[in-house]
Amino acid sequence: MPQAQTEISITFLDGHQAIAAATGNNAAWLCLCHRPIPLVGYSDSEEQVSAVSIVGCPKCNRTYRVLAPSLKKVPTKVVEIARGTS
Repeated sequence: MPQAQTEISITFLDGHQAIAAATGNNAAWLCLCHRPIPLVGYSDSEEQVSAVSIVGCPKCNRTYRVLAPSLKKVPTKVVEIARGTS
């Protein structure tokens, strides 16, 4: 049976929101810089910060984090945590 894909929110530093896709313990979304290839990240709890939940855009250097509220690691949101330099 295929994994279910759900819609989750992504919040950018400027406050606006968009939709990301979550499948299993991963999320995928398009960066604000309009890079045509989606960014993909593994989820982690809000209390713990590990490198696996941090995703950087190779085009604009924005940084995002995929968050899951429980130990099941099912992502519920993506947040932009730093703006790029280009």
